[in-house]
Amino acid sequence: MPYVAALSSDLAPRANELCLEVPRNGIPHIAYVVPRPGDRDAHGNLWGRMERVPGGRVLFGEMDPERQRECMEGLLCQICGQPAEREGGTLFFEWQRPGAPPLRLDRIKTDMPPLCPPCVPLSLRHCPFLRRGESAVLLRVRKSILCGVGGTVYQARADLGNWLPAASNVYSSYSRPRQPGMLAARMYRKLRGTATVDPSELVGAP
Repeated sequence: MPYVAALSSDLAPRANELCLEVPRNGIPHIAYVVPRPGDRDAHGNLWGRMERVPGGRVLFGEMDPERQRECMEGLLCQICGQPAEREGGTLFFEWQRPGAPPLRLDRIKTDMPPLCPPCVPLSLRHCPFLRRGESAVLLRVRKSILCGVGGTVYQARADLGNWLPAASNVYSSYSRPRQPGMLAARMYRKLRGTATVDPSELVGAP
């Protein structure tokens, strides 16, 4: 099972776990009724918690928000959870969808965590999306920069009693004021100094 994959039994935060909080700046923002250390990232975005319930099946197309954040912040491999960074750079997969414009190597922003070299062949063999013919490009990246988060934006009710989901899959850049109603589920990195790599060159890589 990929370290970053979600399970069908995982439970997302319930509405009654969220509240409206007014911090020192006076701008109401979304918060948990019972806060915990690490709920927010360095930019103040609130992150979705997952209650892990045993017995679920692996959802290869979805990522566990907490583990995705852990891998993106620490440059950990999405498959094994170990450090992915190497002296020559860090490896990332980027999807190349059929009919999509050619990949611009200087303009890539991704929410897919990196991979360590030994896990690349494993991923190519077992990823159901790659096995059924979807195309991905392997990249070696000299530098990657945390640039924003994605998730669901909630809107405060008229009586300010709670929050209601307003929009999903919203991107919020770290270079702009954060969205007070954002419940983050994905962290993004900008990839710089990027080159394509032939996966066959990595077989048996340490």
